[in-house]
Amino acid sequence: MRAPERLLLEPISVSELPISEAYGQAKARHFRARLASGEFVYFGFTAGIEWIDVYARRRRAGEKEGRFTGPYACYGFSRSSQRWSFGSGPPGAAEIRVLVAALISLASTPASHTDHRVF
Repeated sequence: MRAPERLLLEPISVSELPISEAYGQAKARHFRARLASGEFVYFGFTAGIEWIDVYARRRRAGEKEGRFTGPYACYGFSRSSQRWSFGSGPPGAAEIRVLVAALISLASTPASHTDHRVF
């Protein structure tokens, strides 16, 4: 998949994640980005920790492409091996991988909830 011209990763607080079970997680930084479909995808990560949490919508029966309407679920992505946990990512995984690559580049920068990173 070709990388979009601009990717906006917006810093958010843990309470803005779409899954309440994620609120107790000890991830240091959280971001969201809007996919081409208009849906948001959310990320949680900590510098030095191997796995990035990706919160994306599941595909409902009959949905092939575009905007997915299923409930949000958590998917894990390994930084070092560049793979999804359990071998499969969320719907729209190719587009989300581009955002994950941008997040990995952020891993060594200081955390700030007031700046917006445009790649």
